[in-house]
Amino acid sequence: MSHHSQSDRHCLHLNARGRRCRMLRAPDHESLCAHHLQRSSAAQPDQETLAAELLDSTGDLTSASEVNAFLGNLVRQLARKRIDRKDAIALAYMSQLLLNSLLPLEKQLEAERRAASNRALQQRMEEGRAAYLAQQAAARAQAPQQISIPPGSVAPQVPAAPNPGLPPRPKTYFDVRTCFDLG
Repeated sequence: MSHHSQSDRHCLHLNARGRRCRMLRAPDHESLCAHHLQRSSAAQPDQETLAAELLDSTGDLTSASEVNAFLGNLVRQLARKRIDRKDAIALAYMSQLLLNSLLPLEKQLEAERRAASNRALQQRMEEGRAAYLAQQAAARAQAPQQISIPPGSVAPQVPAAPNPGLPPRPKTYFDVRTCFDLG
């Protein structure tokens, strides 16, 4: 038997120094020995459990504190070697993208809140103006009718109230003070 065919039956696991395992592959696995197969299955957490642990206390990731909580969970999973390094890098990059999008999103939401507040204020002002105009119209309808003097006609003479201690003034045909009792 050649050396090459024997190595095809060996485990394909590489250690930290890049050396290949010398054990034979497990009969029910195509690349790992029984030892490394057991270690890899023990190291691979249930995907649902891992996702739940990553998303614990993260809400909907729409605030910096929620993204920060996710990154903290990610670091814990990476430190426990429960998540692949490349997956961790990808998730950290997506977290950075989320954080970068938060400030423009917050500005947009604030502008929308301000616009809605301005519309509500404008509507209240219009309602107040309409109420004021209705009140003024009602007051005019209840006020006594003023007598209007057509131009060219003679204004009625109103006797002036006597002022004690002052000599009476001579009256003219049309005196503004007597007409409006300004005496």
